Amino acid sequence: MLAHLKSVLESSEQDAKLTADLKRVILEQMEGKYSNDATLSMMRKAALLDPRYRGDHMKPPELSTTKTELVAEMAAAAATRASPSFGPAREREEAEKSGSGIAPKKKKGSLGSLGKRAATAVLTADQKSEAEMSMYLQEMVIDGEEDPLTWWKSNQGRFSLMANIARKYLCICATSAPSERVFSTAV
Repeated sequence: MLAHLKSVLESSEQDAKLTADLKRVILEQMEGKYSNDATLSMMRKAALLDPRYRGDHMKPPELSTTKTELVAEMAAAAATRASPSFGPAREREEAEKSGSGIAPKKKKGSLGSLGKRAATAVLTADQKSEAEMSMYLQEMVIDGEEDPLTWWKSNQGRFSLMANIARKYLCICATSAPSERVFSTAV
């Protein structure tokens, strides 16, 4: 999107002096605000997580890099949430680390519970993150007038990992213009 704006704002021979000056000033302002790699990365993540766009305006290399970064961030968040802080698995880990060799006893299951255990597939955090990203990118783009945070709220059950990351990036205010106006009128 920024590349498109830059191409539109490039001065041409047909531009009047005032138009050329305005374009130059706007380009300078944009380059000052959006030249930082961290800022560009954050903006790309927000654009990909916005269900109104889903990265439609990104070039393929940028889209691939952004997807990889988001999947890694989702997997890290899932791994942090899934790490046991208490319970039998944690007690077993602590017993193994301390070398006491005393582990809590496992519950005995009935024959009826065997089918339930065999049917459960365990996905790693990376696999779950990749699956959510693939499902999300196959969804239809929503109307431009709809609220993306409302969409994420209603689809949180299907995209549990992505919903938390989306909240993190989509809550960022896109512009500081309203607050700048308050300070400029107060002076």
